[in-house]
Amino acid sequence: MKKESVAEFLARGGKITKVPPAEPTHKAESIRSTSNPGPVTIVSMDDADLYHGESRKNKAKKKVIKSTIDISALPEELRKKYIDEVINAKKKEDDENS
Repeated sequence: MKKESVAEFLARGGKITKVPPAEPTHKAESIRSTSNPGPVTIVSMDDADLYHGESRKNKAKKKVIKSTIDISALPEELRKKYIDEVINAKKKEDDENS
């Protein structure tokens, strides 16, 4: 973007008009607190660290997953279809690793 000087602006026929400062039409009221905070309390740096220091992170509780499915209670078809496949695959994997 090209910038021009005041002399160039006037040379190409521009006119500078002086505008008087305007009076504000509406003065905003200042915001005041409705509650009294009380006297200022000065605390030591140790107390400040205690009250306003880094917060402790909560340790996540481990969820206990219990095997609640009784495999022997499953119908024979389901056991053959799903469970036996998993058990056989596990046995093959153990044999390959050994």
